[in-house]
Amino acid sequence: MQPGRFPPGTDVFSPWGQEPYLYPAVVLGVDPATQQAFVVFWEGQTAGVHDGSLRPLDVREGSRVYANFLNDNCYVPGRVARRVGGALNVILDDGRNVWTTWAKCRVDR
Repeated sequence: MQPGRFPPGTDVFSPWGQEPYLYPAVVLGVDPATQQAFVVFWEGQTAGVHDGSLRPLDVREGSRVYANFLNDNCYVPGRVARRVGGALNVILDDGRNVWTTWAKCRVDR
């Protein structure tokens, strides 16, 4: 496997099936013949996706995210107010102020 747009070990947002969201993952490599990227999601699953469907993991202040901050598979929309390494302070649309990690967030495709 060769690197695609993102070298192996790069944190990215990747699609999961046909869902309208992208989830945090790590690139393992890309098949140069098919441009199939192999990723492992931070939740543990693996997948093969087209290299062109990956996005940089560019979560920063003002980014729109859906946070699974209670780890109950319920993603709540909000905006990142602050980032400290992989930790995110998210102001949820309902006004709550929560801390979580980027690994527990998803973004729109």
